[in-house]
Amino acid sequence: MTKSIPIMTQSMRANDIPPLAIYLMKLPRMWFPCDIITGGVIINIFLGIFLIYIIWQIALQIFQSKFLAGMAALLAASNPFLVEYSTQMTREIPYLFFASCTVLFFVRFWQKQKWYDIIWAGISCSLSYLCRHEAFELYFILGMICFFLCIGKIISWQKAAVSIPVFLTSGLISLLLCSWLIGCPIEYYYGAYSKMKVAIGWFI
Repeated sequence: MTKSIPIMTQSMRANDIPPLAIYLMKLPRMWFPCDIITGGVIINIFLGIFLIYIIWQIALQIFQSKFLAGMAALLAASNPFLVEYSTQMTREIPYLFFASCTVLFFVRFWQKQKWYDIIWAGISCSLSYLCRHEAFELYFILGMICFFLCIGKIISWQKAAVSIPVFLTSGLISLLLCSWLIGCPIEYYYGAYSKMKVAIGWFI
């Protein structure tokens, strides 16, 4: 892993690709010889298949109907965008996979209010950010949804006041831990900060 740090850093700066997306593209090379493009396609196909299952789970949790969940999964499986990007070396599929996991765990928390769901939501959200910086928008979107859930008395204000710090803390810890495990230098985030300001500006 140490030998790949300079190459990974150079690739991130040259191509402006978040670190986890590059690391995932390199994973298949640990098991069999292949170039990074083939590795990226393999990972995207794998995550694209599981993305359909995650979408099925989200629809099932929301609508409580296997028929509607199956229709949602069918629409995802036949979506030209998902089909195309699942067979290419792109960062979109890993981002959509982890972003969908964030939504799934958030929905489960809102319905069952189990603390491990909000922890996993924070972890998934930070992983999606490491695949695509636009995932920072999820914090605003989920925050607004949480606000309306509190207004509708689906979640109490007290529980929201505790769950939000838990969500943010678990996300920050997983962000730092994952960055350390994949060998992402701290200097990378100096440039990522400017992209974060662009995401904030889109809402403001």
